[in-house]
Amino acid sequence: MAEATKFVPKGILLDVDGTLTNSKREFSPKIIQVIKNLSKTGISCGVSTSRHYAFIKNYILPHFPKDSLHITSGGGQIVTSSGQIIWQNVIDEKLVKELIQKVEQLGGAVIFGTGSNLYCSDSIYDNVRNHPWKIDVFPVSYATSYEITLLSVVQINPDIKKYIKSIKSISNWLLKNSSGGEYFDICAKGVNKLTAARIWCRQLGLGLKDIMAVGDNENDYELISNVGYGVVMGNSPVRLKMVAKKVIGFSDEGALVKFLMSLLMRNKSHG
Repeated sequence: MAEATKFVPKGILLDVDGTLTNSKREFSPKIIQVIKNLSKTGISCGVSTSRHYAFIKNYILPHFPKDSLHITSGGGQIVTSSGQIIWQNVIDEKLVKELIQKVEQLGGAVIFGTGSNLYCSDSIYDNVRNHPWKIDVFPVSYATSYEITLLSVVQINPDIKKYIKSIKSISNWLLKNSSGGEYFDICAKGVNKLTAARIWCRQLGLGLKDIMAVGDNENDYELISNVGYGVVMGNSPVRLKMVAKKVIGFSDEGALVKFLMSLLMRNKSHG
C-alpha cells in the first residue's frame, strides 16, 4: 500500500481523467467508497477537472456528497454536485462564436457545455453520444447560448494550433488524452485550476495550504505547485512531477485508491 503522508488535509481536490478514472474511463467502486469515508471524517472532497459540469454530472458527481463543491471547466466554474453554479468566469461570447466557426473551417471540432447540456461538432457527435458517462449531448447548431466557461478543441492540426496560439485574450492548454491524442482546452484569460481553487477554499473557509490536490496533466501545474500537498500520478509530465510533494503510480493499477486509503487509515489512527 502506498505510504501515507504526514500531511493532514482539510480538503482534497481530485482530477478526473487519468486520476479518478482509469484508461477505460471507469470510476471504481473502491474509489467511490474511499471518497465517502474521507467525507465522513470532515474532509471536503471535490473534483478539479477540465470537464464541464454537463460531462460529469451523470457518472462522476453522484458519488460525491450533495453539498460538495467542484472545480470544473479547467477552473472556469465552481458548482455543487447538483449543478448549482457558485462562481464562474465566462469567455467572451463573440470570441466563442468566432472560435467555433474558425476551428470547424480549419477541419477541427469543438465541445462545450451550457447548463446541464453538452454540445459538439457534427463530426464527433456520435463518439460523444456513445461515451460511457451517459452524457446529454446535442449538435452545436442546437445551442441557444454561448455563455460558456470552457471550449475544448479536438481533431487539431498545425493550422488550428497556430490560430489558437495567436489569440492573446484567452487561456489555453495543449493537452494529451489517454490515447496520446492532442487537444486544446480554452478558458477566459487568467483562468486556471489554481485561481478557482482559491475561491473554492474561501467558500469552505480553508486556505490553499490546508488542501491536497491530485492530478496528472499540464493544466494541474499551477494547482499542484501551490497547495499544501500536491500529488501526481505516475503518467504525469516530468515538469509536474518536479513540483509535486509525492508521485504515486497509475490509475489502472489502483494507485489513487491505495494512496487515499493509506491516508484515511492514518487519519483515523490519529483522530
